[in-house]
Amino acid sequence: MRQMLFHTDYEASRRTSRANSRAMIDQPILRAICMAAALPLMAGAARAMPADQANIDAPALDACVERAGRGEAAMACVGTTQAACVAHVREAYRDVGEVHGEVPCLGAERDYWDTRLTDRYDRLMAIEQGRGADRADALRAAERAWISFRDALCGYDRLTNGHGTGGETAEPLCLVRETARQSLILDGYIGDRN
Repeated sequence: MRQMLFHTDYEASRRTSRANSRAMIDQPILRAICMAAALPLMAGAARAMPADQANIDAPALDACVERAGRGEAAMACVGTTQAACVAHVREAYRDVGEVHGEVPCLGAERDYWDTRLTDRYDRLMAIEQGRGADRADALRAAERAWISFRDALCGYDRLTNGHGTGGETAEPLCLVRETARQSLILDGYIGDRN
């Protein structure tokens, strides 16, 4: 009986061992089959995504701001390149929905205004540093407070416009608007100090 139990355990162990060996052999083969099947899908994913196609016309925005001059009048320039950007994204991705075409373009315009804001901040900081450390410190504190305010305000916009397409675009729209406004405000300070 003891010998039979040992023989049964031994046979069960060998069957498990053979199954595991087959699984170890089959696993790389299965992986290779899955990878071969996934290659066409991965090639499609490698093409540009809507965000890669989102381009705004920076020279047109620059010209608009220049024509508008300093102050709130230049806020009318915000969003003026959005329609062309969204049309380009929709042309590149015919199946992209309204929001999915708009959001990458809002991101591209936010990047434009953010770059402009950084430039204006650096220029104003250089002026204020030349006038005294207290002025530079005050500008730095104001800009940090503004960033917190902008982020909180835009988070509020996202929350209160919540459901549907409005919720998806509320925060990016707010970020564009508020970043543009701040860059124009800094333009005014630079103009006053020169």
